[in-house]
Amino acid sequence: MSKTQNMNYFVWDVYFKGEGFAYCEKMNGINDTNIVSLLTGKKLENPLPDITAESFSRGSIGDIFGWAAGLVASEKIKKHLEGENVQFIPVKILSSDLKYYLANFLSAVECIDKKKSTIEYYNSNPDYIEKIRKLVLLSEIDESLQAFRILERPDVVLVCEKMKNQLQRISKSAGVFTPTEKFKIGYF
Repeated sequence: MSKTQNMNYFVWDVYFKGEGFAYCEKMNGINDTNIVSLLTGKKLENPLPDITAESFSRGSIGDIFGWAAGLVASEKIKKHLEGENVQFIPVKILSSDLKYYLANFLSAVECIDKKKSTIEYYNSNPDYIEKIRKLVLLSEIDESLQAFRILERPDVVLVCEKMKNQLQRISKSAGVFTPTEKFKIGYF
C-alpha cells in the first residue's frame, strides 16, 4: 500500500433542490436493510433489488443525482468509477431510457485527523461522527484510493483531486465537490 502526503481531497456530494438539477424524491424497490447497507458502504448481495426512481424535484437529471441513501450515477460516471471498489446497482428511471446506478462505495478509510479536526460523535453510538465543523485529513492516505467513504461518517464520500478533475472534464453535472477544509455537516 503506497501512501501519499500531498494529495488534495474533496467531499463529493449530490445536487440539492434549488440548484437547477433534480433530486430523487421517491425510489421504489429497495427495503430498509438495503438502504442501511448503502448508507454504510456494505455490499448488497445478489439478487440485487429492482429499483425504480419514480419522482423527482424540479430540474434536469444530471449525470449525478441524489436520493436519501446516496449518489446515483449515469453510465458515463459509472465508467470512470469502475475499478474503485464501487458496487453499482441499476436504477430504472420512469421518464428516461438512460442507464443510471446507485453507487455504493465499499472502501471506508479512517482518515480524519482527530486532533486537528473539530468533530462531535453521536451520544448513542460513539464510533460514528455526528457533526463536523472542521475536517482535517490525516497526512498519509493510500494513494491508490481515488474514491472512498470516511469510516467514522460513512455517508460522506471523498475523491482525490485527480478523480474530481476527470469527472468534471467528462460532465458538466458531475455533482458538487467541496474542499475538505471547507466541508461542514451538522452545523447550520
